[in-house]
Amino acid sequence: ALSQETTTITPTTGPGDLGTTVTSHGHTTQITGGIQPGNGTNLFHSFNQFSIGPGDTAQFQNTTPTLTTINILSRVTGGNPSSLSGTINTMSYPGANFFLMNPAGIVIGPTATLNVSGSVAFTTADYLRLAEGHGSNSGIFHSASTETNLLTSAPITAFGFLNSNPAAIAVQGSTLTVQPGESISFIGGNHGFTSINPYTGATTAVPDGVTITGGRLVAPDGQARIASVASQGEILATNVTETGNINGHTFTTFRALQTSQQSSIDIRGESGGSIRIRGGHLVIDSSQLSSTAGHISIDTASVHITNSSEVKTETTTVADAGHITLSAQRDITLDSGALIISASRGASGHAGDITLQSHQGNISLVQLSSVTTQSQMSSGNTGSISINAPHGDILANDSYVYTSSQGTGKLGGIQLTANNLLLQNSASILGNNLSTPHVAEPITITTTGRLNLTGGAIIETGTAGPAKAADLIIRSREVVLSESSMLITSTISSGEAGRLSLFTDNLQLTDGARLSSGSLVNPTTGESPVGRGGAISIEGLNHQGATVHIDGGESGIFTDTQGSGAAGNIFMEASSLRLHNGGTISAKTTGTSHTATGGSITITATDQVALSNRASITASSTGTAAGNAGTISLNAGRHLGLHDHAFITTATESAQANGGNIEIRAIDLVHLANKSEISTSVKGAEGSGGNIFIDPQMVIVQGSAVTAQAVDGVGGNMTFVTPLFLADSTSVVSASSQRGPSGTVTIQSPTSNLSGTVGQLAAKPSPPHVLLQNHCSAKSGNGQSTFLLTGRNSLPEEPGGWLNTPVSVEHWMGEDRAHASGVIGQKNNLNGLPTLATPSPDPAALSLRHLTPPGFLVRSFATGTTDCRS
Repeated sequence: ALSQETTTITPTTGPGDLGTTVTSHGHTTQITGGIQPGNGTNLFHSFNQFSIGPGDTAQFQNTTPTLTTINILSRVTGGNPSSLSGTINTMSYPGANFFLMNPAGIVIGPTATLNVSGSVAFTTADYLRLAEGHGSNSGIFHSASTETNLLTSAPITAFGFLNSNPAAIAVQGSTLTVQPGESISFIGGNHGFTSINPYTGATTAVPDGVTITGGRLVAPDGQARIASVASQGEILATNVTETGNINGHTFTTFRALQTSQQSSIDIRGESGGSIRIRGGHLVIDSSQLSSTAGHISIDTASVHITNSSEVKTETTTVADAGHITLSAQRDITLDSGALIISASRGASGHAGDITLQSHQGNISLVQLSSVTTQSQMSSGNTGSISINAPHGDILANDSYVYTSSQGTGKLGGIQLTANNLLLQNSASILGNNLSTPHVAEPITITTTGRLNLTGGAIIETGTAGPAKAADLIIRSREVVLSESSMLITSTISSGEAGRLSLFTDNLQLTDGARLSSGSLVNPTTGESPVGRGGAISIEGLNHQGATVHIDGGESGIFTDTQGSGAAGNIFMEASSLRLHNGGTISAKTTGTSHTATGGSITITATDQVALSNRASITASSTGTAAGNAGTISLNAGRHLGLHDHAFITTATESAQANGGNIEIRAIDLVHLANKSEISTSVKGAEGSGGNIFIDPQMVIVQGSAVTAQAVDGVGGNMTFVTPLFLADSTSVVSASSQRGPSGTVTIQSPTSNLSGTVGQLAAKPSPPHVLLQNHCSAKSGNGQSTFLLTGRNSLPEEPGGWLNTPVSVEHWMGEDRAHASGVIGQKNNLNGLPTLATPSPDPAALSLRHLTPPGFLVRSFATGTTDCRS
């Protein structure tokens, strides 16, 4: 069927005639009659055709003004779509609502206008259900003339659809405006149809679903309701003059909706209203949905907002801005500059909350899209943002999610939940507390899989006012940051930086990525901050330690501060911690006051801690007027290794500040190699060096240093509590002061190295003919001799590996030397059978096994010609 290009309004005749009368007067078609059951508040009309041409008017004339009319309900029964390019006028019915029901379809052209004092609804439903609030006086008004109606004066409660293929509704370029506080509704269907352009006569295809193309819907402080269905069911509309409920609980399928070409749905006003959209796939393309205090609620199968489209609520009065809710069964996508925003501007009203919920799909923000709540020069609070994809992923690419408070209102929080969260290409999640005195709500991120930041992506909370910055709380099985990406809490003012709490089983920071909670000089004013750095805590999920890997220059964990605030503290519970290639953990201050002290670093690992190639852990105070250096407490689990210029240090440069203490514990080994360092130092004139305490089973220092130094103050004290302490001749162990009293070095060890060398086994075994030329063999009367040093049933696992020794733990932890097992000496007889050589009691041969713990070989053999005893 084709819609008509000129005004064609005819009443239904025969079965289904409701007494409607149509009279034409030039460009005006006057409509009277109809049925008003029991002289009630509902007036029913039935038309065979209902189309209005450009410049024409359909005038509904009240011939019984003594009757009160609340609803004018019109149906079209002829099977042709309605083309509306003129004016619908019902002003002779003051306050009456207007309904047009045509199951064949409705298209509204660019010159269409509404002159209605009440609400307006266009629908392709098959019937309207009527009922009082308590269920009495129920009735039904069918669109088909052959159906039996039950017409009552009850309000409209539902739009009913009897088949799975109802017709579409299209708004093409028109501006449709209703009176303040009233509503405009489009309750449509599935299939499109062919329409005739009323200006050119050309046929055009009306797309499926409900579409608004270059159109504008205006309902100040009112309601705009749009639904598109593709199955049987009812759309509820409890009372169209109040906040309607268009939930389609009985539907199984919904159809597409689209706004495009600078379309808008505008309910802005002073007090309230709402925009409610229900359907299948929703596309908002270069369009706007705008409200003041009214809520915007979208419940669809999927949502795509694109091409600088905006969904916004904004208040400039005492009224609170409305909430924005996007709920989709599948994907929600924002791209190409799409914006969702709720704001309070120069007002006492609060900004609204924003919720994006994908029940089974993903949520994507790409190409400069953003979701934000703001309070600008306002005493109102910002709203909160919640983005949830519990069974899918969240992606942000060159896009933003942020809350911002510039006034005295409280900053709202941000909450994200997903399987995986990926931020890339400078994508940001921000919570900025610019001036408010109120503590901000936290940013909370929860993923069951991975949190991945790459390409300079940032998650940040900050304060530029007196209040503490928001906390940042992350729970994710795996957290991976790379390419200068960051998790940050910061302050540039008197407020404290927020706490960064990370719960994960695996943390990786590479290529300049960092965790940071500190204070910074104000980039605008140049003023030094007063607030202190926040704390960073890292724990494993389910009370198990995390695996932490930090690799690359500028990568690391920082609670550094500038100004007069103290550096923040760092707490870590890990199964293992590895820092490589300049990776850093730092609680440093470069402050300008004695209150600017270094923070404390507390690390507890169950397996090991390894630093290599200029990696560092530091809690220093480097400002010339700064306070004491911080402290470092490190429980390394089994093993702590520092290799290739790695260092653990607390240092201070201030005149009166003291160095911080370092406490290190490990079950098995603390090993420093190749210019690595554990140090606490004071470069100022009066401060004392900090103390160092190290308590493993073994300490090995190779070409490295352990120092506690000062200039004029007292050098720090160092204590080693270990059964075995080995330091080679190129290493430094010192607690000195240049001009003041030196500190003490206490080594509580029953065994210290005698030779000053620690070496690995050669990669290749010695050739047998070299061993046979040993001069000790010659002096033994041509007897063949061997010297063996082996562990209990063990040899090196590979060439170059450490040789296990059979000495027992009791021996090298302090058993009397006389009871130690001697070297096994074998003297072979001429028949080749070995015999056990009994150690000579006088003089006693020093047992290498007594000196050497499992895993190491200390070599100090005689080279003289007079004696072969070692």
